[in-house]
Amino acid sequence: GVEMRLDISIVKNGVSQEALLAFEAELYQQVIAVFPRTKITIRLDTTSGVEMAGFTLESDRETLNIMVMNVWQQDESV
Repeated sequence: GVEMRLDISIVKNGVSQEALLAFEAELYQQVIAVFPRTKITIRLDTTSGVEMAGFTLESDRETLNIMVMNVWQQDESV
């Protein structure tokens, strides 16, 4: 089958290692629950962004985007 990949870039500034790990753990749990074969990569960069590969349905990409946003917002309030 097609490999499903979720690549997330997060701006380095102001993100603690703890927040990053919490975000990664939570996101992983949620994404794998819905899309079990997804390979998730999170990296620190100069800009934030989400890239997806292997998700052919627009609805799947929307679902993923919402998951990422929700987890990120949960984490930021901590």
